[in-house]
Amino acid sequence: MSELAALIASVRLHAEAALMRRLNAGSGFADPRLPSQIYLRDDAALARLTAGTLRPRGTHDKAAVELATAITAAQAAARGHTRLGLLVPRLALDATASGVLVVAIAYALDLDTRELCHALAPRRRPALHLETCVDILQADASALLHAIAPGSPLRRGRALAIDGDGLAATLEIPNPTLAWLLGDDALLPPLAGLCELIAPETELGVVLPDPAIAALDAVVARLEHSVAVVIRGPRGSGRRAAAHRIARAVGRPLFVIPMPALIALETRARAALLGNALAAARLRDAIPYLADAEALYDERGEMAPEHADAIAHHPGVIIAATARSGHLELRRPALPIALPRTELDDR
Repeated sequence: MSELAALIASVRLHAEAALMRRLNAGSGFADPRLPSQIYLRDDAALARLTAGTLRPRGTHDKAAVELATAITAAQAAARGHTRLGLLVPRLALDATASGVLVVAIAYALDLDTRELCHALAPRRRPALHLETCVDILQADASALLHAIAPGSPLRRGRALAIDGDGLAATLEIPNPTLAWLLGDDALLPPLAGLCELIAPETELGVVLPDPAIAALDAVVARLEHSVAVVIRGPRGSGRRAAAHRIARAVGRPLFVIPMPALIALETRARAALLGNALAAARLRDAIPYLADAEALYDERGEMAPEHADAIAHHPGVIIAATARSGHLELRRPALPIALPRTELDDR
């Protein structure tokens, strides 16, 4: 059994345990809308509600003991190296957010987990609801609500597609994230064919002048969390090669985002895509490179709010390149690098 399969099996067992707790409380044997069939997690309140009824209790006690043993064994088997283990630190997910993500992964890949989740929310349309995650994880509801808040890493990193608010919110793993978790590094539409991932060992065949190399190497030593590197130079001066040199120096791939083409695609699709592109770079532990970044600004020199928000909340280094002079506002400290015009003899 693979590590991911073992992890899914563990979630399935926890979902089964959540349903078994209801059965042991006498809920689930009749219409859940009847007062005598309501399931309460407060034992004292449940006892008061069901006093004097024929509601069965403890019908699955033996099975619950066997299930607890199976859960312990499954948790031990799930402790292995998976891509999920890479995703969690890259998105800076805490234990609660990681638990929600794992449940969503199991729901997406395992039919039995889906059936159990639907049984845990009989009054709602078939989907994975946050309240179901509360039951499966046996976690505090407020902690899970915090995990899917608008500014949470799960939302910022596009790890989950969340529809609605509160405990009734539905959760789904987006196709790009699910494909990457399953081992597919290729970009999916609409970013496929637009953005490019350049590995650190790739040779671009561009020779940069010695002063530019010295300036780039000096910047590498000053790279810090949430800093921007702004590369200025005319077309053909080697801006992309300069960005790749910085990424290679820190052992990370370069994620090329051509801003004019991306903004044109956003206009056609009527959707903001820069946040998705930055999330794809983060998922692959790549440094995003905003090529021709001047396209981000309108004629008044202002950036669209959704673009500014995506850039401001992207952790780590961002490299931007422009052929224009003047300040390039990227909502973070910037390290400038100027590339000279490449002469014919240099080419």
